[in-house]
Amino acid sequence: MRRALCIHDTLHALHLDSTCPQNNYGRIFKNACPDAYSYAYDDATSTFTCSSAPGKASGHIISFCG
Repeated sequence: MRRALCIHDTLHALHLDSTCPQNNYGRIFKNACPDAYSYAYDDATSTFTCSSAPGKASGHIISFCG
């Protein structure tokens, strides 16, 4: 189950399983990084998929470095 992170103010964040509306903090992050997932269900501009031919692996390796 995907969990949403709602930023309500600069002091704390509340984890909710339901949709959180975008607020001013979310808009600040979205303006700075348009491809970033800035609020719950921001799928239209921030969710990407890799596809391949039916029955074939995509051959992509995605690495996340921290």
